[in-house]
Amino acid sequence: MLKSFFLALSLLTRIPVKNFSYEDKHWSFAPAFFPICGMFYSLVSLIPFALFFSAAFFLSSSKTGFETVLSAIAYTAVGAWFTRGFHLDGFCDACDAFSAMSASKEKRLEIMKDPRIGSSAAVALFILLILKTVCVLFLFLNCFSLEYYDFSAFFLCVFFVVLSGAFARFAMVLLAYFGKYPKKDGTAAKIVGKVAPSAFYSAMAIIIFLICSPFLFLPEGRYLTIISFSIFTAVILNVLYWKKKSDRMIGGVNGDILGACCESSEVLGLAAYSIVLQL
Repeated sequence: MLKSFFLALSLLTRIPVKNFSYEDKHWSFAPAFFPICGMFYSLVSLIPFALFFSAAFFLSSSKTGFETVLSAIAYTAVGAWFTRGFHLDGFCDACDAFSAMSASKEKRLEIMKDPRIGSSAAVALFILLILKTVCVLFLFLNCFSLEYYDFSAFFLCVFFVVLSGAFARFAMVLLAYFGKYPKKDGTAAKIVGKVAPSAFYSAMAIIIFLICSPFLFLPEGRYLTIISFSIFTAVILNVLYWKKKSDRMIGGVNGDILGACCESSEVLGLAAYSIVLQL
C-alpha cells in the first residue's frame, strides 16, 4: 500500500520519491490515493495565495485589491509547476487530436504523441488557465475586501478548493476504472482498465467523507453537503462526456484523456463553487 501511495505521488506531483520497483499490484491500487494527491496539490497551490494576502492585509497600510489578483495567478502558476504541467499537456494533446477534422483514430493517436502544440490546443489552454484563475479569484473575493478579513469564509473557500482538487483526481480514477486503453502499450496502459475494485471504492470513500464532513462537523453543514454532492454529480457527467468522446475519437481512454478530464473537472468544480457563493 505504501508503494502505491508513493507511486501516486510520483505520477501526479513533482515530489521526489524514492525509485522503488513497482509491480502491477502497485499500479492497480495507486488510484486509491489520487484524491489525497489532489487535496495536497490544492493546499500547496494555495500557499502563495495565503502568503500574498496575509502580507497585504497585515503588513501593508494600503490595500488596493491587486494582491487578490496576484494571489489567484500564483495559485494557477504553482499548480502547474507542482504537477509538472502533466495534466495540462494531456489537455492540450486531447484538444489537438479531437479538433482534427476527418482524422482516423490512428491519426489522432499520432497527433497526441506529437510534442508540438497546435492552435486549437493553444487557444483551449489559454481559456482553461484564465478560467481557473478567474474562478479562484472570484471564489476568494467573497471573503476578502478592503474593509474586512473573514477567516471563517477564508477556510470555507480553502475547503471548496481542496474539494475541487480531490474531485478532479477522482474523475481520473472513475474514467480509468470504466475505460479501456486504445493501444497495447503506454504508461497509462498500466492503470486504464486495470484499477483494482478496492482502489476505486477506497477513492470513492475518501470523496464521500470529504463531501459529508461539513454535515458531520458543522451545525449547518447539510447545505454544504448538498451543494458538494450536486457539484460532484456534475463532475461525474463531465467524466461520462470524456469517456464517450474518447471512445468515439480514439477508441478508448489514454493518459492524455485522463489529464484533460482532470483539468476540466477541476475548473468545473471551482466555477460551480464560485457561482454558489455569489448567490
